[in-house]
Amino acid sequence: MTRRAVPGPENSAIARLADDVHRLTRDVARLADLPSLVATHARLLSELNDTVHQLRRLTHQVPAPRNPDGTRDTTTDADDAAPNGTEPDVDPAEVVAAPAWLTVTDPQIAVGWLAELAVWVPQVWQPHLQTKTPNCWPWHPAVVAELLVVAHLWDEAVTTDEPGPAPLAAWHDRWRPGAAARVTRLMAGCERAHGRHKAHGREYLYDVAYLDEVAHWWATTHATDPTQPAPGLTLDRDGR
Repeated sequence: MTRRAVPGPENSAIARLADDVHRLTRDVARLADLPSLVATHARLLSELNDTVHQLRRLTHQVPAPRNPDGTRDTTTDADDAAPNGTEPDVDPAEVVAAPAWLTVTDPQIAVGWLAELAVWVPQVWQPHLQTKTPNCWPWHPAVVAELLVVAHLWDEAVTTDEPGPAPLAAWHDRWRPGAAARVTRLMAGCERAHGRHKAHGREYLYDVAYLDEVAHWWATTHATDPTQPAPGLTLDRDGR
């Protein structure tokens, strides 16, 4: 007579382990395309940044006429000058206003500014710093304000029709050091928070995938509504 085998506890454990391995294998397979998706998004952001700068040059930066020898043609300046020494009329549409984060109220504009900074900060700002600006900078309104202005000045320096490296050299020598010192001072608490965002004596985990929501929240509330906390932040409860 053949004796029927009764599964023991070790067999049940092996079966559970096999199920866990199967689920893990399936989850890992789902992540196989993640690197390519991240690379695609990074490329699209870079292309968007290039397109924005090209549109700025086409819309706001009209090169001054040049003589055949490369010098600036000043005859048009004389033609455009107002009579009797008065200031010529300026079309307000041709004046590019500096981005003012602390007073912005249009969510669409705020989203665009923050999206541009998300590309510009790692590409242009961070490489010049000995101490990198913590990645929670979007949640610091005063820091965003500083970065927007210094990025605006950098854009003017690299798109000006003035020949030579002088405009960009002036940005490095005049504008960047002061902004870097102020940003470092404003971010000092988060630099010591080991990858956390520090605010009001508490530390938060942050998710940079919420930048659009952060921009919209700031433009519509300016952090004055306690019932609407900043998006993308989760209180760190591990005791740090």
